[in-house]
Amino acid sequence: MSNKKRILMCAESHSINSGFGLYTREILSRLHKTDKYEIAELSCYNTGQSECSVPWKVYPNAVDKTSQDFTTYNANPINAFGQWRFDKVVLNFRPDIVFDIRDFWMMSYQEISPLRKYYHWIVSPTVDSLPQKNQWLQVFQNADMVLGHTDWAVNYLKDSNRKINTGPAIPDSVDTTNFSPITELIPVVRKNSSATLYS
Repeated sequence: MSNKKRILMCAESHSINSGFGLYTREILSRLHKTDKYEIAELSCYNTGQSECSVPWKVYPNAVDKTSQDFTTYNANPINAFGQWRFDKVVLNFRPDIVFDIRDFWMMSYQEISPLRKYYHWIVSPTVDSLPQKNQWLQVFQNADMVLGHTDWAVNYLKDSNRKINTGPAIPDSVDTTNFSPITELIPVVRKNSSATLYS
């Protein structure tokens, strides 16, 4: 077994075109490129029927309606967010770190897993309104680290009168296959504040 730290990211799915999907693709692809970690994804909206062309391990969570497991999967709405597969995935992958960037109700089951003592739990919840519910703040307090999507969110958690171990903000990602910095224009704009990008 490798001595690399093992990171399990619980996510909607790297393969879908949503904000969380983009976040997942960008974070996992960048972590993988460092070659410092063993990476896996609990891919919650993935049935496993389509081919995965990513270089990290993918654990599909969703179940097709024709599957014999569909009744079990469908019995609890939280299963769509990974609850029914989570412990099995943790036992199989044995992560050092479990990381989640989704909404509170999509990740809270990870706090009460019987395997919780075996992994560091890092979350980046969507803190985007005030006040946050006391139940949510209590769960965030039990995470090993809480990141924010914005500096505003991190500052709110720091000032919440809770012992929440906050880290930095990790701003929402852009698709780097379609967008990249336009560094050749930056010096021109800085020299001449009236310069325009379009003529």
